[in-house]
Amino acid sequence: MNPSEIADFLAEIRLFRNFDERELTTLARHFEEKSINDGENLFREGDTGGDFYIITSGKIHLARSSGNDIIVEVGTLRTYDFFGEESYIRKKGHSATATAIGETTLLVMRSDHFGQLLQEFPTIQEEFEILAKSYQIGRRQNFEWLAENEIIHMITKKHYYVLLGALLPLLLFTLIGLYLVWKGFTVNSDFTGILTAFVGIMLAVPMTLWALWRWVDWGNDYYIVTDRRVVWVERIVLLYGSRNVVPLDAVLSVNVNSGYWQRFWKSGDVVVNTFTGRMTMKNVNRPKQFADAIEEYWHRAQQSATEEERQTRVRIVRENLGFQEREETLEEPQQTPQRKKPGLLQQMTNFLKTRYEENGTVTYRKHWFLLFRHSWKSILFLIAMTIILIALLIRPNLSFGWLILWLIILANVVAALFFLYNLVDWANDIYQVTDRHILDIDRKPLGQDMRKSAPLEQILSTRVGQNFWQRLLNYGDVLIRVGEAEFSFDGVVNPSMVQQEVFHRLSARKLQIEAQEARQERNRMVEWLKIYHDQVNGGRDIDHKPDFY
Repeated sequence: MNPSEIADFLAEIRLFRNFDERELTTLARHFEEKSINDGENLFREGDTGGDFYIITSGKIHLARSSGNDIIVEVGTLRTYDFFGEESYIRKKGHSATATAIGETTLLVMRSDHFGQLLQEFPTIQEEFEILAKSYQIGRRQNFEWLAENEIIHMITKKHYYVLLGALLPLLLFTLIGLYLVWKGFTVNSDFTGILTAFVGIMLAVPMTLWALWRWVDWGNDYYIVTDRRVVWVERIVLLYGSRNVVPLDAVLSVNVNSGYWQRFWKSGDVVVNTFTGRMTMKNVNRPKQFADAIEEYWHRAQQSATEEERQTRVRIVRENLGFQEREETLEEPQQTPQRKKPGLLQQMTNFLKTRYEENGTVTYRKHWFLLFRHSWKSILFLIAMTIILIALLIRPNLSFGWLILWLIILANVVAALFFLYNLVDWANDIYQVTDRHILDIDRKPLGQDMRKSAPLEQILSTRVGQNFWQRLLNYGDVLIRVGEAEFSFDGVVNPSMVQQEVFHRLSARKLQIEAQEARQERNRMVEWLKIYHDQVNGGRDIDHKPDFY
């Protein structure tokens, strides 16, 4: 490639899209072309780094060690992907081994020129800092849902001011509680001092624990762009965990919305619009860079899908017309994937969760408030009877007698059983979304089992219903129209997120159906071409009909 061709190539990469023609031409002169053979290592994990690489053709596979000689597959980089910048920025050796898949050509910028580039263009330096932090998070978190050879290109989080806004009032109440504790030990009256200190402890301890919980909760949320999808990972400690996914080939557009204060803090909302709805990621740190990454890999996914479809059609036509040998593929009979049965500890944990995911099936339960609303009388009665029972056991010489004692014990047992019934009833009333169906399941303890299901592709519309109190407690109803029927996911936590997850499962299912239809269409086209080819070459079997009739 000459400098002019390199400049044109660089203009297609988001890092350099704001460069003018002169800057691109100057930048192109600092790159040199390098070719490596299939299976050849460009560098090994731990090697001294500093050079910057961009793939112009071929693929580079990345893998790293994870102790005990275990190799972790990082993923596969393709044309237009760049790498190597992390070792320069972190001043460390390479974090993975880079191996060529097929004949691969790269553009290489040596470390001295790369340092000059970062000094001259601070925005590039900022972009690389974001990417280096993304790779670090990816290695630390080790996301198990990543597919084989799927590679993370960017990870970001909610802005720090979201955490700050959540912590400030809690820390203020904590300080007030600590002041009351200090004041309680310095007053003259013993009773007043003890009471003041007790109030301070009761205020400071819960507020401190709540602040800690909010900090951990903030740290568990990630917005991720891979070479295949956009992912929003949200985990609420001990309560809730979700993974909202939009495949790149389902994206229609990407928008960034931000108010005055969001722009001041360099944050904003990134909205990904799809065929079936939208995913809104709130208060994203550096939203412009994140949206640019989504757009870049979305357009690459479109180009890759178009090229793969064209190559597949050419191959199938050539094979069926005898112009090339048929590629033999050993297809194993399709088997139902084995479902991993969760262990006892996992089952106990899932029993109280309002959302959890097992073997690709997402399960929702109603909000805990609905459990409390049905059980508060039995809970209060149980507490009252327990207090009376403890008082009787402490002072057994009371004149109530053993009959009253046993009646109170019996009342306790009945109240506990009533609460247990409500708890099991709440836990058994679930809503599920699989990769093909939605389900509404209600199992009454010692009673009937009601189950309703519908295919995802038959969903016509969804809407969320919430009143004031439901919005305050972040729960509500998700109403799903399926043909003439309507499914209602009643009282689910975070109904907007549930609606988005249904949308994205629907989008993935539609893409799957479209792929099947495209495959059938290819087969029909090939059959017609075979008939045409046979007729042109002297065939006269005009009564022969294609196999799909």
